[in-house]
Amino acid sequence: MRLLPMWAWGLIVAAMLAVSSGAGWFARGVIADRDIAALQTEHALAVAFAARQAQAAEAAAREEEARRTAEVERIAREERKAQQARAAAAARARAAADSLRGAAQSAVDAIASEAASGAAAPERGAAVTGAGLVFADVLGSCGQRVAELAAWLDDARARGSACERAYESQRKVNHED
Repeated sequence: MRLLPMWAWGLIVAAMLAVSSGAGWFARGVIADRDIAALQTEHALAVAFAARQAQAAEAAAREEEARRTAEVERIAREERKAQQARAAAAARARAAADSLRGAAQSAVDAIASEAASGAAAPERGAAVTGAGLVFADVLGSCGQRVAELAAWLDDARARGSACERAYESQRKVNHED
């Protein structure tokens, strides 16, 4: 120990401490860099997985939306066809009602003609003629109104039924999830 002065030994110990401290800092930096790289890789994988999941969810949502839209459009097409069929049936019913009204009017005209000519049998008299005229008037005024109301109610029922079917088609999907 006497070979070197005391201050030299102090310098040697300080240098050794500095070198070992620097080596420790360097080793810690290498380890931290490795940990950061591992975390960055893990994060990149998680982000990529989340992106794939989001794309899959978006594709599934678009597919479901397209299916629902197609279902509602199918119901609307069916309703339009049914409405055309109802309109044709209503036209046929109006024609039949008009024919019936025409026949009733012909009968009323015949009764009125018999009454006017005096050819009516005495027992039938004016009461029968008046009743026939009242019947024809009631049939004419009520028949048209009943036909309008029936057409309106048929249309409202059919539209309500189509709306229910569209709602149920959407509701079934929501409850299946």
